[in-house]
Amino acid sequence: MAKIQKPGPWAAGFGILCLAIAIVCGYFGVVSLVRRYGGATVQAKIASCDVDHGLHGGHGAICKGTWTVTEAGHAQTVAGYIEGAEFSDEGKQIEVVVVGDRGFAKRTASGLGYTAAFFALLFLANAVMLLLGLYK
Repeated sequence: MAKIQKPGPWAAGFGILCLAIAIVCGYFGVVSLVRRYGGATVQAKIASCDVDHGLHGGHGAICKGTWTVTEAGHAQTVAGYIEGAEFSDEGKQIEVVVVGDRGFAKRTASGLGYTAAFFALLFLANAVMLLLGLYK
């Protein structure tokens, strides 16, 4: 029967790297889910969309819109960016989750959070297996 060898010195570094990735993914997952479930859900009118020349390389949309929030009995119209809105939403009313002056299209607000949380758990499990394997 083959003898199982102890992981080499690379395992500690890789385990710590996996742990760091798990922390970052977990942070972004929690922030996304808090935005999704912690903000107020309102109807927003998409005023305009422009091509996003940033990280998406000109393929995505940056949309601006307005929505009304009620605080202490006073209605206030807020204008801001709406993440997750698309070119086809321009001129339409869509459901968004708002936090301050930032809106998040409800259809995309939780997907990123759950995906990031999944990868956080995956990297955490990998880190635990690597680091515990060093002490056998």
